[in-house]
Amino acid sequence: MPISTNADDLYQQITRLGAELKGAADLVAGWTRGGTLPNFEFMRAVQADFVVPPLETAHFTASSQPVIAGWNQVVFDTIDWNNGPWEYTTGSSNFTHGRPPLAESYWFFGWARFSTNSSGAVGIRFVREGLVGGLPSTQTEIISAMRVIQGAPAGIGNVIPFSYPLRANSSATGFRFEVFQNGAASTDFKAMSLGVIRVARL
Repeated sequence: MPISTNADDLYQQITRLGAELKGAADLVAGWTRGGTLPNFEFMRAVQADFVVPPLETAHFTASSQPVIAGWNQVVFDTIDWNNGPWEYTTGSSNFTHGRPPLAESYWFFGWARFSTNSSGAVGIRFVREGLVGGLPSTQTEIISAMRVIQGAPAGIGNVIPFSYPLRANSSATGFRFEVFQNGAASTDFKAMSLGVIRVARL
């Protein structure tokens, strides 16, 4: 029942109720993610882990490894953390998807370090495993490269940063990183830092 039948009072009351209704609608929209029913599956946790973490990230580290001239698979020996859909076992070079990627977008970033040398080049490439027409397919893409810097500090060496976005479709089965060198036999791969963020899921 309205408190007053005065037109101004009625207008103020309707305005206040409208603001409260919009606030409730915005709250429900947050719960439903734009649908008509609350998305409790999205919000629930299983054994203290959210079904869909707010931000799925991972970080891996590779220590010094001998490399030959050409492309060499990177073996990450430390999993700093991994709360994303990427399955990885230390001592291996291959990452696999814990679930079909379903057009997910990932951002890979980090750096790789090589020993100093007098000449040559070093680089990093991304190797993607998947299916094309139901058959296994391997795709490679060089994501960073540089000429060896002569006289680079011995303790630092030659460092290559990289940043690489990837949209993985449902036919993707896994990926790995490879490093390149074509310098002297003494050129070594010293370390690599790899961060991964799932930035979108369509």
